[in-house]
Amino acid sequence: MIHAPFELLWDSLIWESRRAYNGVFFGVGLLLCLGLSFLPGRTMLAMRLFVGFQLSAIVWLFPAVSNHFFLVFFCLLLLSILDLERRDEALLGLQACRLTVLIVFFYTGVQKALYGTYFKGQLLTWTIAHDDRFRTAFEVILPADEARRIAALADTVGPFGTEWWPLLVISNFVVVFELLAPFLLLHPRTRSAAVAAVVVFMVLIESGAREWFFGCVFVNLLFLFTRRSWYGVLLPLTLVFYAFLLYPRLDRVWGWF
Repeated sequence: MIHAPFELLWDSLIWESRRAYNGVFFGVGLLLCLGLSFLPGRTMLAMRLFVGFQLSAIVWLFPAVSNHFFLVFFCLLLLSILDLERRDEALLGLQACRLTVLIVFFYTGVQKALYGTYFKGQLLTWTIAHDDRFRTAFEVILPADEARRIAALADTVGPFGTEWWPLLVISNFVVVFELLAPFLLLHPRTRSAAVAAVVVFMVLIESGAREWFFGCVFVNLLFLFTRRSWYGVLLPLTLVFYAFLLYPRLDRVWGWF
């Protein structure tokens, strides 16, 4: 519930005027539902109102909403139809959210394998050539000649790919890891190590992609697999981090008055 309003506001404040107003309207509505959830005895009511508002935002703003906005909506929808005061239903909700994480993570690996653009580093070299975020991240490890060769591909139709073996290892490791990690998260003996490994993996991925909202919400979901609850620490940190991301874009709001 913390994630959705902050990401929606962050996105909507760079849209064109009319869509921006609609996005801010839904974002503020989600914030009000979030605030209601802190009142005693109003948590489930707030969550159900939140889900209704979020569904309205998806329908009204589609296709402008991000794909992980749907992930958050789906998890909240599952929880909103359960009675979380009952231990058995709360456990069912936890298991459903965990399963959702496993499916999402595994399917990203399946997609990459089916596309076949990771085995020779085709997609990775194309991304480095065309995306300044990835180019900046990989220039740290790429040899100067290879970095210049890949950068020069930006104005061509390829072929894209690389023969520099560390980049090939990185490219193929992503596919293998995304296919194997869900099984490691499933097994109790490997679960803690798998959580730590996937968190490190997400940090490394986001150092290039810089999709901060997706990375943060997915890391939060990963901690559903830990034996103890970390959310007393994670939720305040998430709130501060999202506020930090949103603050620079609030200048546009001041311009509306």
